[in-house]
Amino acid sequence: MNANELFLLQHANVHSAAIGGNPASAAERTFGSITDEQMRIRPHERLNSVAWVLFHIARCEDIIVNAVIASRSQVFGDAWGRRLGVTRPDFGIGMTSAEVTDLTGQVKLDALRAYRGEVGARTREIVAAFKDADWQGMVTTEDLERAGAQGAFGSRRELVVKVQSGRPRAGVLSALAIFHCLSHMGEARATGSRMRIRSCPGSSWSKQCRTLPKRRSQRRLRRTEGSLASLWSGGSCSGRRFLILRRESRRCFDSSGLTLATRSDKRRRYEMSSSGSIHG
Repeated sequence: MNANELFLLQHANVHSAAIGGNPASAAERTFGSITDEQMRIRPHERLNSVAWVLFHIARCEDIIVNAVIASRSQVFGDAWGRRLGVTRPDFGIGMTSAEVTDLTGQVKLDALRAYRGEVGARTREIVAAFKDADWQGMVTTEDLERAGAQGAFGSRRELVVKVQSGRPRAGVLSALAIFHCLSHMGEARATGSRMRIRSCPGSSWSKQCRTLPKRRSQRRLRRTEGSLASLWSGGSCSGRRFLILRRESRRCFDSSGLTLATRSDKRRRYEMSSSGSIHG
């Protein structure tokens, strides 16, 4: 197995079966069964919606692979901007909470799925044609400034150029086309599909919610909420930690607050104020 084949094997795990040929990929498990309504939910102002996550990883891969690594035009352009309902050229870095909410509501989800598929197909086409020399060398300031001039890094242009300049091309390609996607898929599964969003009284979902006893649920909620919020602000989370989050943070959300969904017989709601504090 050469470098091209290894990359494509790993890359198939972060795209749909239609693109990578892997029906059990992380992308299929994360985005395959979630509804459009669930994709637009923001559990808390410090957390991202699944729709935003999908937009973010698609745009990041498009920018890095095409504009930076391959020195060619991005998949995204005026036509895709109209289809998506999103005109901003960056990949969401440095967005405010209000901007995340706006994008979550306005992006057209069918077009977003199609756009990400086209980005993945383009990446596979480019890497399949790589020669040994294409894996060598460093990402230059000129490579990044070329993308920055297109508005790809938004208000964080200077920071991104500074951080990524001089890094190995192979490392940047793998990190931002594969591992970056996996990290955000973990975030999406923790905040969305793997949290088993269900109905509470007054919401549009029909199932009842149960919560942990007060003291234990408060402790777990604070730990989980802090970890997930750190992802939104640029933090990271290990695979082991995500497994813990998936096990401990199966929540149910409605318009009034946040409730943990577990099998405990006791019921308790913990509402979050606008400042993010938790009230029993």
